[in-house]
Amino acid sequence: MKNFFRKVAFGLEPDEKAPSDPLVWAQKQVDSIPDFNWTGKHIYSEKEMRKYWTTQRVEENTTLRRKYKNDPEGLRRAERKLEADTGKQLWPANELCIRHSEGLRSDHPVLAKLWYFWGNHFTISDTQTLGSYSTGAYQREFIRANMDKKF
Repeated sequence: MKNFFRKVAFGLEPDEKAPSDPLVWAQKQVDSIPDFNWTGKHIYSEKEMRKYWTTQRVEENTTLRRKYKNDPEGLRRAERKLEADTGKQLWPANELCIRHSEGLRSDHPVLAKLWYFWGNHFTISDTQTLGSYSTGAYQREFIRANMDKKF
């Protein structure tokens, strides 16, 4: 029986008693979508994340390319600084923190595990580094938000 809870959720807490009907317990968790348990400062929407991406792409394709036209090394340094300023490397880690928090603190571990599963099974294009900015927000706003509906 313990394997069932590990397979469909993240297992039971040490002091938690196994429900009398595990299947009903699991199905009740996907009846509605609860709010996040994230205690961090921000959860940015996909629209907000695309603003960061747009800032990075426009600046890179216009100002930086003109400014460093004959200096490829300077262009690379400026691009790396711009990526740091727009948080390109930080957004994926932030999304992982949100996911882990949800997996640890959620009262709906079955829903959290299904969200992880479906998030790993949809194809995401990494065209022009857009994936670094919008993947997590997309999975939160569209995949997780519709887990109680039919795909």
